[in-house]
Amino acid sequence: MFIPTVHSEHCTGCGKCENACVTEEASIRVLPAPLIKGSLGEHYRLGWEEKRKAGGRSLVEERGIVDLPDRLPEGMKLDGHFDPGSERLPAGMPGSSEAQVLPSLPPGLGATAPTGNGGATAAAKGAGGRTLPMEAGR
Repeated sequence: MFIPTVHSEHCTGCGKCENACVTEEASIRVLPAPLIKGSLGEHYRLGWEEKRKAGGRSLVEERGIVDLPDRLPEGMKLDGHFDPGSERLPAGMPGSSEAQVLPSLPPGLGATAPTGNGGATAAAKGAGGRTLPMEAGR
């Protein structure tokens, strides 16, 4: 039985064995080098190449990407970064007051009661000053 064998350590990819194969249809196929080698997908981009094409400017900074809070393991702190799950809100942010009154809550759950709506105002005034416990801000 004839079994064509290619020794990969000696193969140069020239295709002579495919052309010289004695079987009716060639048992060995040699594919074109670019097809074997493969290439990076058309949709992938190399950041440093794109930056060079743009004249050295960063392509990301101009898009207004939002800097999201960092999530760190409990107890770990990173200088200059805010982790909303492990510490109090920075001053000036909604909900950062000592009482932890959240402005997005309806009257009776921590927000102030609206004025000028008749009987509903009187009912809401008693509940309008409620605050959330410290744990609710986490």
